[in-house]
Formats: sequence, C-alpha cells, structure tokens
Amino acid sequence: MRLAAACGVAIVLLGCATDPDDADRAPFFLWGARPGMQLDSVEQFFIRQDNVGWGCEDLGSGIRRCQRPTQWVYGRLEAVAGPDGRVFYIAFAPATSEYGTGRDVLFDEDLGSMERVWMRAKGVRFDPHGVSEASPKGTVDFSTARGRWKALVTFDGRLCTGLPRPCPSLVQLVDWRDGQSYVQP
Repeated sequence: MRLAAACGVAIVLLGCATDPDDADRAPFFLWGARPGMQLDSVEQFFIRQDNVGWGCEDLGSGIRRCQRPTQWVYGRLEAVAGPDGRVFYIAFAPATSEYGTGRDVLFDEDLGSMERVWMRAKGVRFDPHGVSEASPKGTVDFSTARGRWKALVTFDGRLCTGLPRPCPSLVQLVDWRDGQSYVQP
C-alpha cells in the first residue's frame, strides 16, 4: 500500500516537474506541419497537397535545408532539419501577385485561422511590436512561456491582393533552441 502511494506521489511530482515547453509538440503550425516533426513527415504532408517534392541541400554537420514552391497557395516553403531528421525551422513566404501589389488573400485567411488556434494554446504570449493595420511593417511574434517555440509573422506593408488590408510577407516557425540562427529578419 505504501509503495503504491509513494509511486502515485512520484508520478504526480514528475508530471508537475515536466516543463510543457520541452514537449516535442510545438503549438505553432502551418496547415499540418510544425517544428519538432520529422522532415519526412513534413514532406509527405506537403506532397499530398500538390504532388511537389523537396529540393534539399546539406548545410554540414548533418543539417539539411529543404525548399519547394507551393501551388495550392502560391509561395515558397522552407524547412531545416537536424541530423536526427527533426525539423527545427519552417518558413513560408507567400508569393507576391503577378502585378506586384499584394499577397494571396487565401493564405492570409488560412493564417488568421491558424493564429486563432495558436492564441488559445496554453502559455502562449503574443507581441505585435507595434504592427497594426495602420502601421503594417514589422514582425509580430508568438512564443511559449519559456520561449522554446516561436512563430514570427513579418509584414512588409503590401496589401492582400484585391483587399485593403496588409498581408504577411513571411511566416517562420522555430524551435528556438536549435533554429534561431535560421530566422530571417
């Protein structure tokens, strides 16, 4: 009986001592891909969208950067993975319109839906850094309480195609411990 009670207390203490920020599941995602996933899984998710594979390059020390254009929402996707194949950086840059005046409104709406889910994640902090519709230049960031996982959404002032609102120019999801050096300003 004492052993069972001691084990129960130990399990509760271990559960309380576990830092949720150290979990392998990032609260930030692009469609179905998130940092912490295996590169093969991220690739398979996006191949199902438009049947386009990765083009990868070796950055040394077993780190690989893979890129591909996207067709269902026009833009460019990039992922960086460590030697174990775990992705620690995912970025998406929506293409400018053929007229050079804006971004894809479908992506903006998708991102808005994803951001609402990010905001509801436990312990997520949001800092707009002064970015607003009136001042649509700069980077907005979301981060977890201890800062391991970050989502950075950059605006360059361009409007969404056909709409009077600013659209993001770059979205970066990062496991900050391993991927901060890949973040684009």
